[in-house]
Amino acid sequence: MPVEVVLAVIGVVFSILTLFGVTIHLEKRQTWAALRKAIAILEGDIRRYAPDVVVGVSDGLVPAAVICLNFDIPDCLFLNLPISRGRSGERTLPQISFDYDLHGKKVLIVDNHIYSGFNLKAAVDFIRSRDPQDVKTLVIYKHVYNNPAIQPNLSAYKVTKTIKKVPWSYTKDHVEAYLS
Repeated sequence: MPVEVVLAVIGVVFSILTLFGVTIHLEKRQTWAALRKAIAILEGDIRRYAPDVVVGVSDGLVPAAVICLNFDIPDCLFLNLPISRGRSGERTLPQISFDYDLHGKKVLIVDNHIYSGFNLKAAVDFIRSRDPQDVKTLVIYKHVYNNPAIQPNLSAYKVTKTIKKVPWSYTKDHVEAYLS
């Protein structure tokens, strides 16, 4: 079947759907290749910092694990910080259970993205309370947002138009963070 015929059929189908008020939303999710590229972009910075411990925040656990594997960092931890809104509309954090000695260690906190910065700031505040030698933050996607709670030390991509969705992060716990 010639390409022109296939394109014509697709055009007719879309036209009919439009007549009946049906809309089709095509979305490009970020891929594993984009994550590998982001880590390659940040490789020099990660090596110079030479963290002893990498802490993945919520959906940042996947990039944190990839960093640990690629840079031979044996201590990869997970900190789940889904922020919720209370009755007053204020953002609140759950009680955090974390039994790991960070005293005197260089810690790299990794999140998938930063939008408002509340999760990342809460993670930094919590990790600093554990008396590490130093704390740095890394995000894959840095969204343009007015007055975020914190700015990351390292970021691979700057996003100006939309919230980036990645295959491993869309969960019911984070649904509000990914719907604009």
